Amino acid sequence: MRLSIIETDRGYDPRAKGRGVRVLLDGVEVPKPLTADEELGEVLCFKLNGNGNLTLDPDNPKQIAQHTLTGKVEIILPDNWEG
Repeated sequence: MRLSIIETDRGYDPRAKGRGVRVLLDGVEVPKPLTADEELGEVLCFKLNGNGNLTLDPDNPKQIAQHTLTGKVEIILPDNWEG
C-alpha cells in the first residue's frame, strides 16, 4: 500500500492527514510522515533535528527539509478507516 498527504502524489488520500494513520519503519513510528510506501520500503518525512523540531532546507531556507527513509514500512490505519 502507498499512502500520502501530498496532493500530487499517486498515493494521495485526504483522509490520511490528521486521522490517526501511523507509519512504522523497522518497527519504530515515524514522526511527521508525508508519504509511505510498503512495497518500496520508503517513507518521505519532514527532517527533524536532535530536539525533534522541524529543520529548514539548507538549499531553500523558506522550506522545511524533507528526507526519505528506507526499511520495512508498515502503514497502520485507524479502526474507523473506510474505503
